[in-house]
Amino acid sequence: MGRDFYISFFAGHSFHQLSLSLNLLFIFAIQMKNLPENTVNKKLGDEI
Repeated sequence: MGRDFYISFFAGHSFHQLSLSLNLLFIFAIQMKNLPENTVNKKLGDEI
């Protein structure tokens, strides 16, 4: 029983870590996608 519990706990833990990493990656990708637009808007705003 102990070994199965350990395996399921470890699998659940690594799945949790994986989903956290994916969430961070997703947020980072969205920010990087929006970054050039924000930079362009700032430059245009400064020139106007």
